[in-house]
This record gives sequence, structure tokens and C-alpha cells, in this order.
Amino acid sequence: MLQSWLTLGVNATRATLGIYPTPLSLHLYQKKSNQPVPWAYTRRGGKGSVHFHVDTRFGLTKFIDDWTLYHELAHMALPYLGPEYRWLSEDFASFMQYQIMLQAGVLKGDLSEHYRRGTCLT
Repeated sequence: MLQSWLTLGVNATRATLGIYPTPLSLHLYQKKSNQPVPWAYTRRGGKGSVHFHVDTRFGLTKFIDDWTLYHELAHMALPYLGPEYRWLSEDFASFMQYQIMLQAGVLKGDLSEHYRRGTCLT
């Protein structure tokens, strides 16, 4: 199930942003929570990596509909901008997560409404 989720997310991101010039490694860690992906983060340096804490008690649809994978993969489209420009990195990833989800056909509701509210989907 998790492999299908990651494959869908990577393919959706590639369809929207293209293939990244360097490979990424994706890491999963089991964590009980009230949502499928309660926490994730990126690391750069040499080969970039994205780390996801996941609760596998949720089904594939819940993972696909969760915004976190698309958001974290979008972060990797930009180089590390430093703490002064963290706002730009976060805003870019939030903007792109909706674009990726829309193109993949998983965005629920109206795109402009998500931008107005600044909401992340869970």
C-alpha cells in the first residue's frame, strides 16, 4: 500500500514539476496517530531525502488524499533557501501541493478556495 502511495505521489509530482536533477530517497517510519501522515520533513546534502512518519492503520485512499507527500516532494524542487527565506520555501510547497494534487485528480473541492483559506488537506 505504501509503495503505491509513494509511486503515485512521485509520478504526480514529476507530471507537474518534471524530473528532479538528483535522486531522492524516501524513508518511512511507523507512528500511531489520528491521521495517515502526522509528520514529515526533508533533508538536503548530496542526495536529498524525504522522511515520512506514517500510521498504516489508514487505507490507501486516506494516504492519497493527504497533502503531506505532495508538499514535501515540492520542497525538493527548490534548493535550501536558509532560515531567512523559510516563508518562501513553505509558501512554494503549499502552492505546489495543490497544483500537483489537482493534476493528479486527488484535490477535493475548489482550487481557489484552498488558496484563499490556506488549508492543507487531511
